[in-house]
Amino acid sequence: MLTQWRIRLLANDTQACFRTLERSDVSLIRAPQRPIVNGCGYRDGVAPAASSLDLQSPPVMRCALAAAYAAWELQVVAPAARRHLGSDLESVRHLGVYSCRDIAGRAGRRSQHATANAIDVSGFTLSDGRVVTLRRDWNNPGPAGRFLR
Repeated sequence: MLTQWRIRLLANDTQACFRTLERSDVSLIRAPQRPIVNGCGYRDGVAPAASSLDLQSPPVMRCALAAAYAAWELQVVAPAARRHLGSDLESVRHLGVYSCRDIAGRAGRRSQHATANAIDVSGFTLSDGRVVTLRRDWNNPGPAGRFLR
């Protein structure tokens, strides 16, 4: 099981990260490097192969983010969907990973998105067809809100 401590180690050792993911149930494709220029780019990009992770429109992300995301989806989100909503997770909706930009309101300070090290999750599609979104359901006192929180 990937823990926060192990994921931190993978962030500093690209080859160990690739080996760890290659031995897991997560199928990833190594992405071409995007040279880091002006604080933007990545050297250890991966993209989930079809049906590997339940990401809608699978993006390129850093290897350590892929490891953290896989652990979060498989160990936290999928069980929570079954527990709170009585349905399996079909896909995770997101607003993207890589974007060469600064942190909002902080000129000159790059966002983690600038190095493909962050993902903005916007919602979830369940296997029964329901859609739960952060914008609509975060304050919902019912099962959808409890699932998100």
